[in-house]
Amino acid sequence: MKNQYVDTSTGMEFAAITLGDYIPNEENKRLFSQHDRIKNMVKLGVDAEQMGYDVFGVGESHQEDFIASAPAVILAAIAGQTEKIKLTSATTVLSLNDPARVYEDFTTLDQISDGRAEILLGRGSRHAAYQLFGYDIRDYDELFAEKLDLLQQINSNKPVTWSGKYRPALENAQFYPKPYDDSLPLWRVVGQHTASAKQSGENGLPANFSYLWTGSNLFNKRVDIYRNALRQNGFDPATMPIGISGSVYIADDINTAMRESYKSMQHTFKYVHGIDMNKQDFVNARSYKHPMLIGDKQLLIDKIMYQYETFNFQRLTLEIDNGNEPDKVNQQLAKFADEVIPYVKTHTKE
Repeated sequence: MKNQYVDTSTGMEFAAITLGDYIPNEENKRLFSQHDRIKNMVKLGVDAEQMGYDVFGVGESHQEDFIASAPAVILAAIAGQTEKIKLTSATTVLSLNDPARVYEDFTTLDQISDGRAEILLGRGSRHAAYQLFGYDIRDYDELFAEKLDLLQQINSNKPVTWSGKYRPALENAQFYPKPYDDSLPLWRVVGQHTASAKQSGENGLPANFSYLWTGSNLFNKRVDIYRNALRQNGFDPATMPIGISGSVYIADDINTAMRESYKSMQHTFKYVHGIDMNKQDFVNARSYKHPMLIGDKQLLIDKIMYQYETFNFQRLTLEIDNGNEPDKVNQQLAKFADEVIPYVKTHTKE
């Protein structure tokens, strides 16, 4: 598949993302300043290109423990030090943003980067973030639907006349700068709910299916719902890419990978959510059929190829970041790039 979203002529695309986490370590200490953490995120994006990744993404959050609140700004810093790697939000919380502002931020990034900008769109689910920007989380679905409609109209590069509930109306409005090419590539996050899979298909957007922490027994169902919705709304699934994103950890042997990854993920998960991770997920992750990408080189290759043959997806996004261990994150990215990516790309060329 080769279009404005992906190019798999050299094999599956690989993306690395940072969520901008700034979580204390197990001794409840932050080992880096906010300045250092943001600079580390920029360095990670630059290094990702050198390692051979196709895409680098930065998340958006508005809280003390995740400090990437302005992904387009961080991505612009990366753009100035790279040449080929695509640059995406991961994600843009559209429900909290003005679509016109999102469009102009990312078309500016697109011009700076010579056409490498993308937007991955999501809704966010933190009550405090909705309060911070003056929205009611009970309007969660309606906010996103209205703002997505407006963003897609703006991205058509035609004058926009529009009215809605959550922002002032527009009459024959245009927005600048324009994208480097015809339009910005817009993707949509699909979480655990089948409704978001259906809506992505109805919107005619590429879908990025997320399972950052655990696998989902609804995964296959969500993909089928998405592709059926595309067909029912006049879109060709053969031209619409699918992405899969999840946590990854690679080690020289499976036991080490399971032990080290559980320690790191359990700390972050409990800090953020206040509960323990399900250890059974790590037991299940020893199977090549389980989507959680933890293991040695061969197990990870087997998992990815099994998922590829099952779902025929075009992009794999890796979330491996931990704000307290930038050197380890860099090592993980490099090890995965050296040991896994070449095989998968060779066997997924289209």
